Amino acid sequence: MASTEKPAAIIQKARRKLAEALLQIEPGVILDVVDTHLLLSQGEYFSLSRMKDPQGLIQDLIDTVLRKGEAAHEQFLDCLENMRHAFPSLRPISEYLESDIVSPTNKLHSSSRTVFLGKGGNAENTAQDLDSGAPFRVPQERNMDENPDPSVSSEAGRDFEKPGPVDLRRETESQSTAVLLMSGAEKLGPAMIPKGDEVESPNPSVSSEAGKEAEKPDAVPGPSGTESEAENPDVVLSSTQGDAGKNQDATEDANGMEKPEFLYKSLDDKQAAQVCNKNLKSTKKHIKRRNALSKSFSCIGQWEAGLGGDHGYQWHLSLAPCGNPQNSSETPDFLKDLAPVLKLSKSHILLKAAKTNTVKIVEQLRSTIRSIISADPKRVTIDDMAAVARELSIHVDEDRQECQDAHRCTLEITEDVKDVALYKKEVLKLQGDLWKNLAKVEKELCRMERQGDTPSEKYRSELKGKLMLLRQQQNECDLTVGLINFICGIKDSDSARKHYFLKWMKFNLDYIARANLSKLRAEYKENCKLLGDDAQKVAEVDQLISSSSLGVEHFMRELGQFYEAECLMDREGKLSKNGRQFAHFPSIAAELMLEGFPLELIDGDASNIPLQWITDVLTQLNYKLRNQSKMFVITVLGVQSTGKSTLLNTMFGLQLAVSSGRCTRGAFMTLLKVQENLIQELGCDFILVIDTEGLKAPELSKLEDSYQHDNELATLVIGLSDVTIVNMAMENATEMKDILQIVTHAFLRMERIGQKPNCQFVHQNVSDVSAHDQNMNMRHRKHLLEQLNEMTQAAAKMEKLNRDIKFSDIMDYDPEIHNWYIPGLWHGVPAMASVNRGYSEKVFELKKYLFEFLRDHSVKRTPKDIPQFIEWIKSLWNAVKYENFIFSFRNSLIAEAYNQLSAKYSEWDWGFRRDMHLWVSEQETLILNVSPDELGSLNWRHELQQKLLSGEQQMLESLDKYFQTGTGRVHLVEKYREDFVRSTNSLKCELESHSYNKCNNAIHIKKGRYKIDTLQMEYLKVIEGKIDRLLEKCRKEECRLDDQELRREFERMWTETLSEISLGPLERQQIYSDIELCLRKDLSYRGSAINQKVQAAKNLSSYRINTFQMKLEYINPSFWDHVKSVFSKQDHFCKAEELAKSLMSKCLQNINEKANSRGDYHETYCEELLHIINQTLQDEVQKLHTSPSFEVDLKFHILGEAAHVFQKMHEDFIKDNDPWVRLEKLKTQYFSSFTDLYLEKDAHQTRAKNFCDQCLHPALLDYVNRKFGIAIMDDIHNGMQSMGYASRSFFQFTVLKELLEERNASSYVYYIRSYEEFVKSWIMRKILEHYADKQSLMNLEKDILSAIVKKTMEMLENLKHKGVQMISEFLEMFCKEMQKELVISKDSLLGIQFKNMSDPSQFVVCVENFLPGLQTRILSELDALDLQSKLSKLPVKPQDEIFKRVFGCGKQCPFCKTPCEAGGSAHKEHFSAVHRPQGLGRFRWEKTEKLIYDLCSTLVVSHYSFKNEETKWKWHPYKDYRVYYPDWCIQPDPSINASDYWKFVFKEFNHEFAHQYGAKPADLPEDWKNITQKQALQSLKVTYNRK
Repeated sequence: MASTEKPAAIIQKARRKLAEALLQIEPGVILDVVDTHLLLSQGEYFSLSRMKDPQGLIQDLIDTVLRKGEAAHEQFLDCLENMRHAFPSLRPISEYLESDIVSPTNKLHSSSRTVFLGKGGNAENTAQDLDSGAPFRVPQERNMDENPDPSVSSEAGRDFEKPGPVDLRRETESQSTAVLLMSGAEKLGPAMIPKGDEVESPNPSVSSEAGKEAEKPDAVPGPSGTESEAENPDVVLSSTQGDAGKNQDATEDANGMEKPEFLYKSLDDKQAAQVCNKNLKSTKKHIKRRNALSKSFSCIGQWEAGLGGDHGYQWHLSLAPCGNPQNSSETPDFLKDLAPVLKLSKSHILLKAAKTNTVKIVEQLRSTIRSIISADPKRVTIDDMAAVARELSIHVDEDRQECQDAHRCTLEITEDVKDVALYKKEVLKLQGDLWKNLAKVEKELCRMERQGDTPSEKYRSELKGKLMLLRQQQNECDLTVGLINFICGIKDSDSARKHYFLKWMKFNLDYIARANLSKLRAEYKENCKLLGDDAQKVAEVDQLISSSSLGVEHFMRELGQFYEAECLMDREGKLSKNGRQFAHFPSIAAELMLEGFPLELIDGDASNIPLQWITDVLTQLNYKLRNQSKMFVITVLGVQSTGKSTLLNTMFGLQLAVSSGRCTRGAFMTLLKVQENLIQELGCDFILVIDTEGLKAPELSKLEDSYQHDNELATLVIGLSDVTIVNMAMENATEMKDILQIVTHAFLRMERIGQKPNCQFVHQNVSDVSAHDQNMNMRHRKHLLEQLNEMTQAAAKMEKLNRDIKFSDIMDYDPEIHNWYIPGLWHGVPAMASVNRGYSEKVFELKKYLFEFLRDHSVKRTPKDIPQFIEWIKSLWNAVKYENFIFSFRNSLIAEAYNQLSAKYSEWDWGFRRDMHLWVSEQETLILNVSPDELGSLNWRHELQQKLLSGEQQMLESLDKYFQTGTGRVHLVEKYREDFVRSTNSLKCELESHSYNKCNNAIHIKKGRYKIDTLQMEYLKVIEGKIDRLLEKCRKEECRLDDQELRREFERMWTETLSEISLGPLERQQIYSDIELCLRKDLSYRGSAINQKVQAAKNLSSYRINTFQMKLEYINPSFWDHVKSVFSKQDHFCKAEELAKSLMSKCLQNINEKANSRGDYHETYCEELLHIINQTLQDEVQKLHTSPSFEVDLKFHILGEAAHVFQKMHEDFIKDNDPWVRLEKLKTQYFSSFTDLYLEKDAHQTRAKNFCDQCLHPALLDYVNRKFGIAIMDDIHNGMQSMGYASRSFFQFTVLKELLEERNASSYVYYIRSYEEFVKSWIMRKILEHYADKQSLMNLEKDILSAIVKKTMEMLENLKHKGVQMISEFLEMFCKEMQKELVISKDSLLGIQFKNMSDPSQFVVCVENFLPGLQTRILSELDALDLQSKLSKLPVKPQDEIFKRVFGCGKQCPFCKTPCEAGGSAHKEHFSAVHRPQGLGRFRWEKTEKLIYDLCSTLVVSHYSFKNEETKWKWHPYKDYRVYYPDWCIQPDPSINASDYWKFVFKEFNHEFAHQYGAKPADLPEDWKNITQKQALQSLKVTYNRK
């Protein structure tokens, strides 16, 4: 073979001929031999062993090997070479090659000299192995010069590394076995048996040349002196230790316990030469024999004392016939020389004749070895070894009193363990069938697979009863003596004694569990062959093996079950006040975790999590750490037996809990303390390592839910982790693909809930060459990424995600830095193989990267602490228990993060709205202050767009900043980010429409008053001219007129002037006629049916909103005919009625806003109302199947109400703006000016007072009203009750809590049936209650008024120093400066300016003196008004603003009518924290008419179906409800008690609800009657995460 030829190529070239040769051997024997070389997993062995066709078995075996890595290929070639020793029919691999003959210089192990070193073993167990047919393992040659890394352990080599059975109570048998396999170079003839038992001992003389020939590794001279190939039979030499043999090589295992481990060292050349030179002549023939003997002895092990003297060994030879008769003459001479050295007799030689069956000779060999190890050699006890250690001044732990006390305590527990399975059944009762049945019931509560025809809630109640019964049975069990002793041991205050106790427990339990393990494994293999495809029976056999494992974790599991049972009994009130016995258990377990003991997270036997136990242990742990518990979680996932635990042990020096001699079952978590100097740098206090059982476990492969089991495990641990290490074996492409599929599913689910753990792919068993081959790794990484993308897309389809998605979309994945290629742990096959240093180096690189990642990660995102970790365990485990993996769940952490984001968004929302309200107020004031000619120059539309864009951008920046800072674990709600972006855009559009309408309305008002104001100005000019002439006339009178005469003259002049002006009333509009005409025009294009209804309609004045009533004729008759169910008809009728009420309420609000604007009616008001109605009906009419009568009557009633209100508004406008009335209002002011001018009085004070009363008073009052609504909103936002309005979820909690305290059935009915009206009335009531004390309200009004009065005075003071001489010019400047704040009447201002020659400075002084009194008077007027009337007339109504915040989209659950609680206004998905029984939403059974008590949150995981209008009255599964309601996400209840609130309400008011809905009371489950108000409130708090 060329030096570049790879093992895989050799196997391929030799495949055909090799298969033919292997067919000559028993297939079962071949399979066992290959299995002993660790080339087959348990599942592969099981599959191959069941094959009946030998030829197919051999072909599949070769295919299986070829699918593995290069290391496996080399091991297979070694295996074939070793098989030649037992099966002479096999030839060297080079002879099977069909091309490219292997070069002799590169023969694979052509002179392999391998020593099997068995460590301290029990004779009975070894004999049982031989009886069961377990093959002897013959490993590869080990390079003794290499020192293995002591930090590295291997699962693959566990059978060789583990100490022998250690009986800590009595003496232990310790013995060793050595087998010398001489192959290839030694050319021996046919076996010849010596004639005598005694042969002269060799001469101990030494020859320096003897060992040199032995150094040649590839060949030795044959009889002719030439090198020949390895064709000859093997000589197997075995020995048993005699009396002189005594082991002194006791080493300590990883736990510090001494174990017997017999080590052998190769003889050096000098020692080998001394042995080989005894009594040998210097002839060429003797030199050949000496070389062969020397070479043989160079591989024979020796005790540390050497081979000198009577060492007590007995050697046995197994001889097979040679294929080359020329060499037969060498064997007798060789044996003559060898016999005296090895003390051989006839019984020590086993001869295989040419015709002897190979299987038979193997059995004879096994029998011989069994007899050897069954002998009664000298035994060495642990105590004897300790005595020797003391003599050598070696410290012995057993000398310490703590160790001895712990040993005694351990013996009190373990001495009762005779049969492990029986012991677990009698002593550890709670974790047996009781616990497994509990696990099944818990999962059934979620999956409802065996529900049948039983109603969902009744079935759940039955399951709860079973759960309670099982827990009660557990709670009735008493602590056994063994458990009591165990508890005493682990809660020992002496830390050293406790540690010794745990070590002794581990050693003793491992010994006990291992006693029958070999026998059970052999039985398992045999049963796999016999039982074939019977998965159930195979599982039963596997269960026997599982039952034979016993460890400390089983005792801890039992304590957890005692604790869980007691907790449930306590919650149900079935324990006395002081009846708790096990409340201290979590504290004990937490203390063990702090000391490095792993805690079982998932019970691998029951596949369940004892949630209460885990929760309380971790809670205690957090308490002991004083809340300093930030953790970085690392998890390893991978196929079984791929070195996951070894990887973690190597990285962190762990001793993870595993069953004796088996792989990890379930999941264990170990806490690692971060050093003080690294806490700040790494950002965490601890590292939590989670070790998991292997995926694709063979013992689960035949079970139907094995894939689901792997999915559950992967989803859970990935969700809990910050870093997930995916461990893959390079040699198995199929298993790698399977695990990638499982992992991508889990990561996809985590992405959907906002979790994006880091993932590191570790490829193990990479050859040393390929580990550094960048080109190969690059190709592999590219292929891996393609596979990951393919798996992600497949997973997305299975998860029903309709989007193109790649693996990089669900996590940050970089193929260059997230892939690790780690070479195999061993150079060759354990246990003789040396440790590969490259393994530790690569693992260290991975560890270094993980810590670098941790440091960077903690800066971006705060690590989770223990309370958060607990919450993730709860929610993730609850999620994986559902069969269909509903992974859009919202646990309390996600809910809290979402509520915080919603509350923050509400702040930004109100900030944006507030700015726009203030801006609109300014613009309205400005528009009312300028002339119509100046309106075009205001450019308010452009300013509006700039303001809106600025506000939207500010909100989006705040949103981005919020997510970037990582506040409140926002990464968990990353998927909702787009909802809030869309809501921001929707808010902008809403404010744009609102602001535009308000400004346009102000313009309409301004333009409507312009004509009136123009006439008024002309009238005032005429009047002022008349007053001037009257003043001149009176001054010319000789006699000075008194006051009465002046008034008489002024009255005469005023009357004459008004009569000359000929004032006429303003033109009145016929609002009813205009609106009716607009309405009929709107309906004229809607078809003949509607036209007929319009023609038959009465006059518009006869319609009002409060007279509208639903009629059966409003629903299409064809729909009535289609629907058979009376309830369905009623439900449909109610929906149409609710639509009408909602629409009327919305239109009435619009009408009132227009009426409060103090403007005149405009035709656009009617058009706006019709637009609102048409838009709403367009979306709903088709769904509700309403008739034309419904639309016609609804529009007539709404517009009839509008016409009535608008007509009154128009008449009020005419009345307020009548020229005669307006002039009469100014009469007093003009008379005062006339009098002052005539009497030549100082008019400063009079004019200043008139300015305050006529101009500032109404302007300031209007300003307060404009700002009052905003001030109330700010006050509520900053007050104590703000939390209730912070988000929709908080609002729901506040409302439901109050309803529970009130316990009024009518209030619940009002809340459920008329949710919108209820919310509005509730908000108004809360505002009125909040400001029942008028003082707080007066303070708000005072603050607003004081601010504008202060600004007014400051403006007057500033203008006073401008040097203005004329008062008219001064007032014009003042009005211009304050045109955005105050609307000052031009009429009143003209009266002030008339003939006003006052000094502006003096005028300002007078005004400043009057302002405090004016402020007091305004506050007094405001105080006289009731709050409700104030709120109804405010431009910005706080009740409406709060309603917009808490009401949301207004959508309700299609099944139970629960309102949507999603934040923002443009979310894509509706959801609610808790759903209620469907009967509360008026649903009932068709036949019995009884209210339905099932919850939709339960039904969506059941096998029940529903039918309604959306399904066209065809049955449809609840599980697939999103087919018809894709925008609703109905989550299953997160816990058994999640819906206790609504169950309590239904139970309390069952008859009241039935009466209100015209149905019969529901037959509620019995356990609902036991729910108390306290439990209902607690359920509500848990649901909404309120403490």
